[in-house]
Amino acid sequence: MKNLKKLLLTAVAITASSAAFTVFAVKPQVIKLDNGPEITLYTPEKPVGAAVLICPGGGYVKKCIDKEGYLFAPFFNEKGITLAVLDYRLPAGNPSLPTGDAVAGLRYLHDNADALHLDKNKIGIMGGSAGGHLAAQTAVSAPKDVAPKFQILLYPAVSMVDMSLAHRGSRERLLGDKADDRETMIAYSPNLLVTPETAQAFIILTADDSIVDPENSLSYARALGSNGVACELHMFAHGPHGFGANEIPFRKVWLDALSHWLDTNVLSE
Repeated sequence: MKNLKKLLLTAVAITASSAAFTVFAVKPQVIKLDNGPEITLYTPEKPVGAAVLICPGGGYVKKCIDKEGYLFAPFFNEKGITLAVLDYRLPAGNPSLPTGDAVAGLRYLHDNADALHLDKNKIGIMGGSAGGHLAAQTAVSAPKDVAPKFQILLYPAVSMVDMSLAHRGSRERLLGDKADDRETMIAYSPNLLVTPETAQAFIILTADDSIVDPENSLSYARALGSNGVACELHMFAHGPHGFGANEIPFRKVWLDALSHWLDTNVLSE
């Protein structure tokens, strides 16, 4: 991991305004949180007050911390947005570990908002796949004082109840010996926990995702809508699961859409 972070000191920028690569220096700061997790902080040269805590996916058995974490730093920093990449603890059957780490990451950003030039009303959360589950779960369950004000979800695993939708590996690794306990499954199914106070969302996925059923994203979007929470959803016909910051045919399209959504719903407020 340390070698990867050194390599990323000069990062490949995936911009929302151009499909071409841009290379520039990024100087991350690693912050150790209580009890083991850490965040890698990418601060833009000219902060605009917004920040994103990003939770990499990996089925709760590993963390794809480069393509679903570090490599998003140039995109956000070019918009003046601070990025905090969360290296959370894997649950191994204890779901309170990753969710607690996500809350701790948000709390760090809130507690240090002045030093980081952040507006506490512009701190959000992001995640892909199992990291998308973690981001959504945090969005619906975090304490009110640090709850994210927006959420960005990439092909998230959401349901832990519906066996036709659940990503079984993530479910079993997250919930452990309570994976078949209905009360626990409901408590970690964000699509069942949305309220009118849940943060607005941007969701992207592909219709032929063979790893996480697209209905996860659709059910979460419906739950947001039925509670009057704004949600923008982009579903592309074809594409791999777990694309993250990787090169894909619709990369510029989805990053343009995300950039516009951020400009309209986060940075302009």
